[in-house]
Amino acid sequence: MYNLNHFNWQKIGLTGTAFGSLIIGLSTMSLSAVAQQQTPKVNPCPSIFYEEPHRDRVMVSARCPPNATTLRMQQQRQTKS
Repeated sequence: MYNLNHFNWQKIGLTGTAFGSLIIGLSTMSLSAVAQQQTPKVNPCPSIFYEEPHRDRVMVSARCPPNATTLRMQQQRQTKS
């Protein structure tokens, strides 16, 4: 005998899957569009470069104020020249 109730649930399941996939796809596309519009603001001179132990181990970039390691390296280059 033909089960009409099973057929309806199968149609509803397929329809729900299709619309669910569409909703997820649209939300993902809108999130990626928002992410492309916003440019992240990165701090070029984070304060960790001036705290222990990094100030004695890590050189900072040229656009940042020098820390202890950067000053030491600059002095070594000047004495070698």
